[in-house]
Parts: sequence; C-alpha cells; structure tokens
Amino acid sequence: MICYLRYGNTVEATFRSKPSDNYMYIGISIYNKICKELLKLPFIACDEELMDFVFRVLQNRRDSLRGVAKCHHNDKFDIEVGKKLAKARLLDNYYKIQNDISQEVIKRISHQLNNMVRTFHKK
Repeated sequence: MICYLRYGNTVEATFRSKPSDNYMYIGISIYNKICKELLKLPFIACDEELMDFVFRVLQNRRDSLRGVAKCHHNDKFDIEVGKKLAKARLLDNYYKIQNDISQEVIKRISHQLNNMVRTFHKK
C-alpha cells in the first residue's frame, strides 16, 4: 500500500505510513518473491545469508525507499500530479533496489551451478 504525505508544495510517497518500517516491509516482499522463483530450482535454497544480504542492501539505501515530488514555487500546486510523480519515483527506486538484489541472486546461482558442474566432472 502506498501512503502519501503532503507538506507545503511537496508530496512524499512511501509503502508504509512509518518510514522506519519501509525497509523491513520491502525486504520481506523482495525476499519472498525471489525465493518463490528460486524454490522451483531444486539446487537453490533461500537461506539466512540471502536474507541478510537483502536487508543489508535495503538498510544502506533506506533513503531510496520513498518518492518525492516538489512543486516549483512559481507553479500552481496540484496534489494529484504530485501523487503521480511521487509514486512513479517511489516505484522506480523500488525496482532499482529489486534489480540490484536480483543481480546478486543471479551471481549466487551461477556460482552454485559452476560448483555443481566442477563436482560432476571430477567424478
């Protein structure tokens, strides 16, 4: 759920009403989404190390877990336009974080596959 805060000519979009909860909420969402896909692969496990990585990324980028739209003081403020811009920026930030995490997961999968191939060829 996206929540909006307005202060002056600024609209801020977040996923939760309490910004301190954002990274936890998003972390669990991304982790669950990734693991749902990974569990289809018999050789991949979702473990604490992956969960720790997800939360480390999110904690380091806490400020990115919001979208902000500011109206120039010479322009007429429109709350609906502000909401649309703030939401678009929030989602853009979310997808950038999700992409970074997905890239790390791909690296881990590649590493595990390489280890499996090496083990297979040693036999």
